[in-house]
Amino acid sequence: MSSRLAVLPRAGQTIARNVKQLLVLDSSFNPPHLAHFSLLKRALEHAPLESPSAVLLMYATRNADKGSKGQEDTDNRLALIQAFSTSVARDLHEQTYICLTQEPFFKDKFEALREYLPQASQTYIVGYDTFVRILDGKYYPDRDLKAALSGFFAKGRLVCALRQGDSWGDYDAQRQHVERIRSGKEGGIPAGWGDAIEVMTLANDEGMGVSSTAVREAVKTGDTGTLERLVLPEVREVIATRGLYTPQFPPLLRSHVLACSYSAWHPLFRHISPRVRIIRNLPRAFIGYLDEDGLMLPQDKPRPPPRLQEISSESSFEDEGFSEVDPTEAFAELHQEITSLIGELGGSVVPKLNWSSPRDAVWISADRTLRCRDPSDIYLLLKSSDFINHDLGGHAFENCVDDRSALRPEEVELVLKKWFDVRPSLEFRCFVLDKRLKAISQRDPNPYDFLGARRGEIVGLAKRLFEDELVPKLSLDNFAFDIYVSPAFDKVWLMDISPCARSTDGLLFSWPELLTLQGDDVELRLVDEHAVMASHPQFSAHQVPYDLVDGSDGRTVAEFAEEFQRRLASAAIDDAHDDESRGQS
Repeated sequence: MSSRLAVLPRAGQTIARNVKQLLVLDSSFNPPHLAHFSLLKRALEHAPLESPSAVLLMYATRNADKGSKGQEDTDNRLALIQAFSTSVARDLHEQTYICLTQEPFFKDKFEALREYLPQASQTYIVGYDTFVRILDGKYYPDRDLKAALSGFFAKGRLVCALRQGDSWGDYDAQRQHVERIRSGKEGGIPAGWGDAIEVMTLANDEGMGVSSTAVREAVKTGDTGTLERLVLPEVREVIATRGLYTPQFPPLLRSHVLACSYSAWHPLFRHISPRVRIIRNLPRAFIGYLDEDGLMLPQDKPRPPPRLQEISSESSFEDEGFSEVDPTEAFAELHQEITSLIGELGGSVVPKLNWSSPRDAVWISADRTLRCRDPSDIYLLLKSSDFINHDLGGHAFENCVDDRSALRPEEVELVLKKWFDVRPSLEFRCFVLDKRLKAISQRDPNPYDFLGARRGEIVGLAKRLFEDELVPKLSLDNFAFDIYVSPAFDKVWLMDISPCARSTDGLLFSWPELLTLQGDDVELRLVDEHAVMASHPQFSAHQVPYDLVDGSDGRTVAEFAEEFQRRLASAAIDDAHDDESRGQS
């Protein structure tokens, strides 16, 4: 085995030593994409390999111009190539192996592979940019191309895949250059070498003009359509699971998250925020109540009327002497304090914890809002919310790069905001990156015609609040803040502050977009009046019972519906059998 090169086993089997032909795709595979696959497919269709043969996906761990690559980069690249090789072997029906080499120069790769498999002829598929470098004298001793490459052109072949690009010219210019080489009209390149050079172009649906750079840009911007069109599923999965090419969030520290806790920032901006009361260090009994399953409310809370169907007075569910325990007995002082504070704030409040509000649970409230008139309304929203689990369930600090030993906050706080009738059309989220206001998104998912004419005023109010209030007082470089603009567009209130993390909703932006925004202008996004609006309510995904989701097993809607009906029928039969058994006992 050559110390300069290694061919990795495939499915536990090493490459046959008697292989006659090798089709080598020499690339950086950063990442592999449709054009790589199509080049192999076209080459095999044009000149089928003589058995025994193999396809080699060659990757150099050193670059002729850039030097050695780091271990993490090499590991990620290898995972991508392994996924790609699985697709090639399956779809093109060829023995496919990964070839790793430390040799950055083409001549040395060829010689190392000839040492490893001396009987095999070698055909290399290379992009036009690599083709140019292969025939560039600066990469060889004394710039002597003949001495360096005569051995290859005597036994090997080059398939040059034309590549559209500003730095390489268009296809016609590239083809003319190759033809000059083949005819011996390029200085220092023997005309006879042209017999070992072929030119290949791809059709549009084969990935013509696709580059790894374009694929990486699609990942950065969250362009899933382009990724699905240009990248094979196995490779997409590696990109997603390893988080490759995705813009990295600024390092998030525990102190950053704590600075966004309501009680941390509100005292600084009390004059531009709604009236609130904050109950800090909530008792463990209350936190346990919020954590536990079930929806037991205080006994003094009127029960909601039955839904879906009336329960007959002759029902078997009549009172048999069982009395529920009032859950507030375990935190009676807190219950009374909440009652008192609701009164102080005018009789109606909006609840939240340190960072999260139960916006996803409005569906369970009587008026489909966050308005709470008594403590039971607050408990109902908090216990019905998945978002609240972010604060209570150990998720608050999970994206921090420093101290993750305690993912739950040491102190859980209940924030009660004075209720006022907010116009959803005037709520916006603003994004700050590197101490600069970069973007503003409309919060409500519905279009409002009048907002378009108010763009300048919205941006101006947000910038004024940011520059005059937040910059001098808030010691954060990266964060998001929510604002409410007055109906007269003459005032703005600070509603909330959130960390720059995946847990913060980008709304009309994707986080890859936000993290790669260029320029000094603030981009405001409003819901387009021509956009296709979802027919389901906002946060409707949080209204689906978990047992139904768990039972879906990834099936289609029709398959799931059929299975669900089957389970209902089966349950009914089981119930009937149980009733019959009880009657016989």
